[in-house]
Amino acid sequence: MKRQLRVPASIEDKQSFSIPRLAPERQFEIGELYLFHRKNSRCPSISSLWGIFNGYKEGRLSLESSSHNLRSFRHWHILPEEYRYCRRASRHELRDYISGLIYNECHTRLST
Repeated sequence: MKRQLRVPASIEDKQSFSIPRLAPERQFEIGELYLFHRKNSRCPSISSLWGIFNGYKEGRLSLESSSHNLRSFRHWHILPEEYRYCRRASRHELRDYISGLIYNECHTRLST
């Protein structure tokens, strides 16, 4: 069954859309935070993967950083294929993500 790409009327729209194997580049902006989900098209923040889009690598979305819980972060990786839905993060979600990322980086540097 083919996955159908549902593009929001405006990229600022909070509607989610599904991600095809190679998403058209015009839908994602480098440096923006997106929430990705495997099954729920609403991409609830509590169960989504949060990630900052960095571009495309090998025909797939590449993330600068990502987190499931805003406490531990993964850097410079390709979005796993099982993530089907996506939406752009709200300003409040962006604030929370950046706060968690900064805290994590400061804590990591102090503990080494």
